[in-house]
Amino acid sequence: MLGHFNIFSDRLAIDPGTDRTLLYNAKNGIVINEPSVIAVSVNGNSRPQIVAVGEAASNMQGKTPAQIEVVHPIRNGVIANLEATGAMLKHFIKAGCKRRILSGFEAVIAVPSGITHVEMEAAIEVVKSAGADRVFLIEGPVAGALGAGLPITEPTCNMVVDIGGGTTEVAVISLGGVVSRRSVRVAGGRMNTAITNFIRRKYDLLIGNLSAEKIKITIGTACRNPKGKKTLKVKGHDLTTGMPRVIQIGPKEIREAISVEIGAILQTVRSVLEDLPPELASDVLDKGILLTGGGALLHDLDQLISEQIGLPVSVPKNPSSTVVQGAARVLENMDGFNQFVLN
Repeated sequence: MLGHFNIFSDRLAIDPGTDRTLLYNAKNGIVINEPSVIAVSVNGNSRPQIVAVGEAASNMQGKTPAQIEVVHPIRNGVIANLEATGAMLKHFIKAGCKRRILSGFEAVIAVPSGITHVEMEAAIEVVKSAGADRVFLIEGPVAGALGAGLPITEPTCNMVVDIGGGTTEVAVISLGGVVSRRSVRVAGGRMNTAITNFIRRKYDLLIGNLSAEKIKITIGTACRNPKGKKTLKVKGHDLTTGMPRVIQIGPKEIREAISVEIGAILQTVRSVLEDLPPELASDVLDKGILLTGGGALLHDLDQLISEQIGLPVSVPKNPSSTVVQGAARVLENMDGFNQFVLN
């Protein structure tokens, strides 16, 4: 638990990621960690009705009848569908805070580094539509650094690589500000697509996104020559016969499938390092790189980045939750961390 909040007021930290949304309630810690997905009924001209949200909606992907649509309202870290995002957040807040009336709370929400003014306004609007009185924004990499306990207010340089579902953000932070940043729309989601396409090309087998995600988590690796003989059974639709089929696939094949995506992440890290002034580069050389986000859990990715870049790479205990933990620290001590608030 991070500090002590006012127990008479709900104060929330929110990390609305492309793949998952995390909600931190001051009283109970992380109360929501679910897919950023909502399923709606689209019958005729009537207003769409919510069928399921989060995990329940995600499990419907590829299995719904024509009148039910599964929506991913957040793309590449920014809100693409205001109404659907608002409905999703209302559901999560009600479930996580056990509130019948959604109003009267403060929220800090993590947003992509380099977000535009229009995207900032959309983020504020959607959280207020979910019942917030006041909304504060913080850049995702900065929140990740705070959540991991890095001393980002000191006159020293900290480098963060945040690999989410839609984007990978690389930021260098010093004296409470981002001095250099790069963002590339290559992350967990693109890896899933690459795995799906690879299996389709090599095996004439069609699989869904949920299967690709399971493959990535179970046997996905960044190691060029993974050891061991662990394989995974993969079920799909045979594109030649039209019948269901099962194949066995191993980590070496998955490494081949996602090699382009891994290369893009490495190149983004290199480009930030190449632009650093000597003083900051010296700090990064001493302190290394912090790897956060769900993508940090890809097997051997930290080792590969260290080998290719030549710097030590550390991964926090729970890399998927460092951003929301950092946002919670800002909400806890708004005066002390005011310099990190964007609005």
